[in-house]
Amino acid sequence: MKAVDPAWAVRSPGAPPSIRIWLRPWQAGLDSLKELATVMRAGDTDRIVTLSRSASGRPILHEPSGHVSISHTGTLLALAHADSAVGVDCEMRRRERPWLEWAERYFAPYEQGAVAEAEDP
Repeated sequence: MKAVDPAWAVRSPGAPPSIRIWLRPWQAGLDSLKELATVMRAGDTDRIVTLSRSASGRPILHEPSGHVSISHTGTLLALAHADSAVGVDCEMRRRERPWLEWAERYFAPYEQGAVAEAEDP
């Protein structure tokens, strides 16, 4: 699976630009550490990826070097790997929002039109 373009990722000041983010289908019962190891190998079954969990459950990457983060919700698993501390989070959309009502109340007419025409405002 290809890494997501990390252009939108927020980095700490001075952090190196090497952040890889993967999005994968998620279902209950999957082992997120195994999924992370799979995407980090990127098809190279000889590549060694060693992971464990801290006492608090945070994933720890032993080999290769770097930092990892895992988040899952609903049907999505987000995985991140970076040279410095990294955090990734995904959230399930809980309910539909009344975007058009809000736009009609607070936005200028041309902005209301843009919201009304948007597929996913």
